[in-house]
Amino acid sequence: MSFDSPIQTKNRSVPVVRIAALVVIMITAAMVYVRHQNQILLNACANGIDDPEDALVACADAQSAMVVPIPQHVSLIHRHRMRAYMLLKDAEGVLREVDLAIAADPKSEVPLQWKAW
Repeated sequence: MSFDSPIQTKNRSVPVVRIAALVVIMITAAMVYVRHQNQILLNACANGIDDPEDALVACADAQSAMVVPIPQHVSLIHRHRMRAYMLLKDAEGVLREVDLAIAADPKSEVPLQWKAW
């Protein structure tokens, strides 16, 4: 029988710790990158509110381009689309987007307030 000495065990565990730390750092960086990309898409959607047609197109592009859809961001996109439909005086579109915003993020109170209004 051979037993590993404590020195050998210690040498093996060091690379595992480094690899684990590297994985955590890479995952954190990826999460920050995805959130930043989503924020860029949301800003493009929000800036198009001057022209409702452009806002609808920008919001549709933003929603389809999201790599990882975050519920709060999806709900915000639906609220921007809802405002664009309000400017176009499309009541059906407004109600549809309010329902989609609520479905995307049920914890958000803003779409519920719009629906109550």
